[in-house]
Amino acid sequence: MSVPRRRSLDRLITIAERFSRIPPEQVRAGAYGRVSSDPTQGETSVNGQSEVHIHMANRYGWDLPKSRIWIDNDASASRFGVAKGVERSDWEAARQAVLEERLDVILLTRTDRGTRTRELREFVDECRDHRVMLCIAGTLYDPGNVDHRMTLGISNQVAEAQVERTHQDSQRGKIIAANAGRPSGRPEWGFLRVYNSSGALEKVVPHPEQFPVGVEIITRMAAMEKYTDICADLNSRGTPTPSGKPGAKWGRTTLKQVARSPRWIGKRVIGVTDDPNRPYDQPVDQLEMVDAIWPSVIKEELWYQANRRLQMKRIGGRERRDTAEKLLSGIGKCHVCKAVLVGGAKRRYQCDGWPAGDPRGGGHTSILQSVGDEIVEAAVIARLADRRLRDYFEETDEEREQRRESVLELARVRRAMEELPGKVERDEVSVMLAASMERKLKQQIKKLEEAARPKGMHPLVDKIAVPDQRAVEKAWASLDMFQRREILVAIADTVELKPVGRSGRHSASYPERSFHIVWVT
Repeated sequence: MSVPRRRSLDRLITIAERFSRIPPEQVRAGAYGRVSSDPTQGETSVNGQSEVHIHMANRYGWDLPKSRIWIDNDASASRFGVAKGVERSDWEAARQAVLEERLDVILLTRTDRGTRTRELREFVDECRDHRVMLCIAGTLYDPGNVDHRMTLGISNQVAEAQVERTHQDSQRGKIIAANAGRPSGRPEWGFLRVYNSSGALEKVVPHPEQFPVGVEIITRMAAMEKYTDICADLNSRGTPTPSGKPGAKWGRTTLKQVARSPRWIGKRVIGVTDDPNRPYDQPVDQLEMVDAIWPSVIKEELWYQANRRLQMKRIGGRERRDTAEKLLSGIGKCHVCKAVLVGGAKRRYQCDGWPAGDPRGGGHTSILQSVGDEIVEAAVIARLADRRLRDYFEETDEEREQRRESVLELARVRRAMEELPGKVERDEVSVMLAASMERKLKQQIKKLEEAARPKGMHPLVDKIAVPDQRAVEKAWASLDMFQRREILVAIADTVELKPVGRSGRHSASYPERSFHIVWVT
């Protein structure tokens, strides 16, 4: 009976009183630090925070071994750093030490070194429950003291406000720099910034190692080489990726990331505040760009050719696959039910449009793959040799002006979409009205994106389309299946197999009537 009573009486003693009774040399101290980036090795750097913690522990005479110093390097705790996806493992280790009551005091250089969110309140609660003192910038705080908790809360709110203001100033500075054609943020991959003795930016020059790789990637993408082949080649040579991480491999996303940046043609995007090394969501032809302070290093047409490849419409609503073995797989459709043609066991393109168990079976139409490919290839070659083909892909002055107006309207509608959450927070519109407005704006954006998409000839079509049938046939024979499918999708809106013949299914007997092809005009 006496033990519980003694423990309950111990609870009446404040955390600060209990802590004062522990001899300094027996105090079990722990320390935590965090740094978002460590370029200067200053007071808030990894080493700097560790030295401050050790100095403070020595000042009070506490026991602080290195095993109880936890530091998360290159890990942001603010909401603006969540996208980095960096886990603060040492922060969790420090919390666990508090929960397991292995500490008497924990040291922080500032309240924002731990966290800049409501996690600080939760951490103070945990220290209170497990009777652990807080030492912040040399000042001791009792987490069970109301006044001390209030002071910590105010300090954290001030840190939060400072982070918000810093972020806003940073974003504003990036927009101003972008509009003026100056670089901002971390250095662009493929280039180096040269500063004068006073620290002012003097010029931007190609990086001796990264620049040739970037030019090679854009050139090979414009030439329609397979993504897998380009990546395999770069990885086999041990070429470092833009991330700079040891062992990182090149992939399709990384190639697009490199190719889509307009820095290669001496341009900057107006109003863009994101990392310049990240790809943009909208097509490059819809971006508002200004001349940068550095010159173009590759031909603009080459860069646009590489990026038009990224903007090409997808096959069958899905991403194109480099491993396609049949010309019409996923492209050809049934003229009756519009179902995608599939390859059967007998090497035929056939429609599966009829219900299972139907006595007719097998779909509306069918044709041997070799015969179907031959018919469509002949039509494609004739189209590529047509003298008028290039006229179909050239914009008139009127079309160009309409597209420019669509681009401006698209930017206005997107801004309206971005402003909706703020209007809801300010109670300018209700949640239900905002949801209705969002649906309408999304519909407008979809239509405007289609209207703003420029007419442009596919790089492969531009390469082999000449008014010479034999030359086109020779060039076509040199292409692989992936490149042939790319050309077919680029110049044909619809390729449909029709049910002709006595049975209504076998199209090979009537090749001139087998396919219904609608060309891009």
